[in-house]
Amino acid sequence: MQTVSTEWRAASRRARWSALAGAALWLVLLLVSFKSVTGIAAIERLMLLGVLVIVPLGLSLVAASGDDARALFTYRLATLAQPFGAAAAVAALRLEQGLYAGLLACVWLAVTGTIALYGLARVWTRRTLRAEELALDAGLMYVSVGGAWFVMSRLGWQPLGFGSAIVLLTAV
Repeated sequence: MQTVSTEWRAASRRARWSALAGAALWLVLLLVSFKSVTGIAAIERLMLLGVLVIVPLGLSLVAASGDDARALFTYRLATLAQPFGAAAAVAALRLEQGLYAGLLACVWLAVTGTIALYGLARVWTRRTLRAEELALDAGLMYVSVGGAWFVMSRLGWQPLGFGSAIVLLTAV
């Protein structure tokens, strides 16, 4: 049991370090001339804040301490993959909308899908249905919706006639 608890703490610590490094990178990107490819630089900065800082910070706060192997595996996978997904998302925002940007955004979608699987594993393994825990689980699962909209944004899709700014704001 002690080893499992140590693994949870190590993954949570990794997520905190990722959030700290992401915050530093986000500040650098703010200081550097961030010329928007799509003309919606403020929304792109918000997307970067979410990808680089908010998501890893949130991951560091929802680490469980149980002994469920599935939840631990998906949590560790999410914390390991998050920096790579974030790097791909930054690159996707630097490219013009199209196939290559969409493929890079799919890496971020895979990370958000892993986070959603962790939320599902938390629900599945819980013995009690407490509202505050279910709200956290719903938030973990809902992040994948943002990942899907990010892919649509980078592909240049405008579902239901929404403009590119609305599609990217939905991803945020």
